[in-house]
Amino acid sequence: MINKRNGFLLLIVIIIVGVIFYLISIIPQIKLIGEKEVVIPLYSYFKEPGYQINIKDKDSVIIKGEVNTKKIGNYKITYTLKNLFWKTSQIRIVKVIDDLSPEIILRGKSNLSLCPHEEYEEEGYQAIDNYDGDLTDQVEIIEEDNIIIYQVSDSSNNQTRVKRHVLKEDKTPPVITLKGSSTLTLIQGTKYQESGYTVVDNCDFNLQDKVKISGQVDYEKIGTYKLVYSVTDNSGNTSKVTRTITVILPPAPKNSTIYLTFDDGPSEVTPTILNILKEEGVKATFFVMNRSDSYNYLIKRVVDEGHAIALHTYTHDYYKIYNSVPAFFNDLNLISDKVYNLTGIRSKIIRFAGGSSNTVSRFNPGIMTVLTNEVTKRGYRYYDWNVSSHDTSNINSSKVYNNVIKEITNRETNVVLMHDYSGNLKTVNALRDIIKWGKKNGYKFDKIRETTPQVRHRLNN
Repeated sequence: MINKRNGFLLLIVIIIVGVIFYLISIIPQIKLIGEKEVVIPLYSYFKEPGYQINIKDKDSVIIKGEVNTKKIGNYKITYTLKNLFWKTSQIRIVKVIDDLSPEIILRGKSNLSLCPHEEYEEEGYQAIDNYDGDLTDQVEIIEEDNIIIYQVSDSSNNQTRVKRHVLKEDKTPPVITLKGSSTLTLIQGTKYQESGYTVVDNCDFNLQDKVKISGQVDYEKIGTYKLVYSVTDNSGNTSKVTRTITVILPPAPKNSTIYLTFDDGPSEVTPTILNILKEEGVKATFFVMNRSDSYNYLIKRVVDEGHAIALHTYTHDYYKIYNSVPAFFNDLNLISDKVYNLTGIRSKIIRFAGGSSNTVSRFNPGIMTVLTNEVTKRGYRYYDWNVSSHDTSNINSSKVYNNVIKEITNRETNVVLMHDYSGNLKTVNALRDIIKWGKKNGYKFDKIRETTPQVRHRLNN
């Protein structure tokens, strides 16, 4: 059993505990919600996190202190709670900081290419900070190789760096501009006069004297020539332009005529030659000899198609026909009679075997001098040539063509020597092109008539 003394002590303890709990309930207590130290950015909004108290009367809390978010600094906010004779306080620190770096604005380009000899001239810049304002005067410039670094720090040690790349190089070649036309036509025999040129380069000046001209123009020779103009700047960039000069024959005079003549026919190629002449509307002259009777119809076809039939030789045996004057005329009369019997034409147009300038007749000294006089006395007109195709040589049709056109000139009479012996396809293949070239260059084509000016060689015997 509890005696009176112990019961009294227990009562005292209960009273003391009760008093303590009462005092605890009336002594004010305040607890902050969130951190006691808050960091917020400049120009942001500060929202009060709040607090907790142990009494119901919230109006008893007194808050002192303000936060200016437009100014960097540490701001103290004091929270005080009073109840009866007691009060308590809590402190919250709000730090307003600037965590934004300044902005550097470059004027001009951030990537530049300069010529190797150029020095960069600053194009300008501006530094602006959200808090400190204009920091342009505080920008530090650092040059490293081909990079210019602009850096600045604000009062909160926020740093900004921007770069401008300045590359000193030249990859642009010069520009050559030809004076005059880049394609010229030059009359044969007229000297070529250089029209000149200009050179412009993005980095280098006075490159005019560095231009090299390669190639040459042979104004005496028909053909196409190219002059190449090249120049290299101090950075090794090279430019080239080309001028093309075509040397042509002078315009054919009004009466300049091409006389196509064919020796040693007829043969198996004669029909093709006649077909080409007919298609092109051109007349020619055939100096015939005694061939197989199977070709006799071609002699008549030559006449029927309006070409000139002329006498060459019956045998083409130099040692027979140039043995004597009677031997020559015996040969000539034989081919003359054959032509007459086939065509009814007694031709007075002849060509000596080998031409009047031949040297094979020298086994009989002076025979050509005698014969040229004698045929003239007997009413014949002999024709040599001043243009040779050289088609009896071992050449191709292209060479035949070139041989002919290079020897034709603007003289009044161009007598072309060709042959229509069997197998002479190089002449057949070149013929149409020769005709087209003559037409294009203003020449007329005709057959030899007895009134045609004679083309005669210098006698060699």
